Amino acid sequence: MIIKSIGGHSSSKRSNIKGLIDYVYDHSKIKDQNGNICVSKHYLRSFDTEKWIDQFIINDSKKTFNYSKRNVLRHEVISFSRDSTPFLLKNREVLKAIQKEYLKHRNSPGIAVVHYEEGKHIHIHCVIAGVNIDGSSNRLSKTAFKNFKLEMEEFQKQWTELYHSEIDHDQRKKKE
Repeated sequence: MIIKSIGGHSSSKRSNIKGLIDYVYDHSKIKDQNGNICVSKHYLRSFDTEKWIDQFIINDSKKTFNYSKRNVLRHEVISFSRDSTPFLLKNREVLKAIQKEYLKHRNSPGIAVVHYEEGKHIHIHCVIAGVNIDGSSNRLSKTAFKNFKLEMEEFQKQWTELYHSEIDHDQRKKKE
């Protein structure tokens, strides 16, 4: 699996948070071939997106730090190989387990939503609060994020059918 940080959202304005939540929870992208959706949440109540926005704003107000360049929300994506798609379509519980493991390790309020876009690989969009429950920052250094990716890669290996999605995170990029 490839885990990528798409970026942070630095505005705590309701409209900006709503824009990200609406994109991640877009009903045209989150339904599988049977019309089911696969959503996990951590430290958030309800499945009402408006309530999620309220809870993200309330959580952000509890920050115990004051950085000028900070992220209110983090947008991260977990991608799988197209060759893993048939297995994942038949095994929704695998996607759910990966979502829950991801959110548990990030340990901040967050949601993880599977996107099933036709003609594309299955991927999971995660929206993570920039502030932990205790008010501290949840920022990960590059090294910590790499170690987190390695842990998630190990977690994925329990499903041998996902071997197509295994990535060597230690491989260095070659300069041309």
